[in-house]
Amino acid sequence: MASSLFHEAPLPGKGLGVVASKPLQPGQLLLAEPPLLIVPWWNRLTEYNKNKERTQLLGKQLRELSKEQQQQFWELADCKAGVGEDSSIDGIWRTNNFALGHSGPKSDNGLFLNISRFNHSCHPFAEFTWNSSKKRQELRIVRPTPQGAEITISYFTLVTASQPRAGRKEYLQAHYGFPCDCPSCSLEGPEGEEDDQERGEVDKLAARIEDLLYEEEEEEEGHHKVEEDLKSIQLAVDLSWQRLGLMERRGFKVVSMLRQCWDLVAVAKEWNLQDTLDQVVARGAHLAQVLYGGESEQVSRWGSILPSPG
Repeated sequence: MASSLFHEAPLPGKGLGVVASKPLQPGQLLLAEPPLLIVPWWNRLTEYNKNKERTQLLGKQLRELSKEQQQQFWELADCKAGVGEDSSIDGIWRTNNFALGHSGPKSDNGLFLNISRFNHSCHPFAEFTWNSSKKRQELRIVRPTPQGAEITISYFTLVTASQPRAGRKEYLQAHYGFPCDCPSCSLEGPEGEEDDQERGEVDKLAARIEDLLYEEEEEEEGHHKVEEDLKSIQLAVDLSWQRLGLMERRGFKVVSMLRQCWDLVAVAKEWNLQDTLDQVVARGAHLAQVLYGGESEQVSRWGSILPSPG
């Protein structure tokens, strides 16, 4: 995994990690890697023994790789292996695979030798996205990273990112076999309480915004009703900006912030809020450039303001 931008290095208490070789800026592409192994989405829904079927599928793909690639696969971590147990194909897969695109019931998953080397943080420096046209996972810097800092990624979704430290630690211990000691999880006292509170507020604001935007229609009509609706919409917009600010401050994934921006675009268009539309398009275009690159389809989409998920 040779690069002028980063290198592997031993880190106290963490084994090997990936470290910035120079100062890195948001939007810089670190890796563009095709998957070594792939498990299609339907494997999770099969009526057959899905674990056995997955192991057989992975074993077949693994045998088709070069000897060097096979060795590199077996060198990956297996958090599912007990003390004294050897690593298994299924254990390595479960420890290191990522969704190819938006994680959901019909998302394929893949394993990447190089991206698997990046450790987790609840406030990461980098984020990966699936380039469906080029069939590769792309990893970019999402916030300024000083030389010598460990380049980290996030292993979980918005739902887990909104949980307090105890919940995130429990999730990571259960799924990956380590208690998180990232900067966010290491906060103590008032700073730790503030981090927990603001992460929880991200989730609460989402529910409040939805209530304001999609509250049941009342029979009341006329000018007064329109004024009340506009007040609710404006409050929803204000809370959406507040939520975006909290997400950015606490290191949530850029893709999650982009989804909030697309929701704002839809509201601004429906209610002819031109100032809001101008602001959110500028914000969304910037975030898309950071996450996908300046020449990406996603940035072009923001330029033409097509309502589509980030």
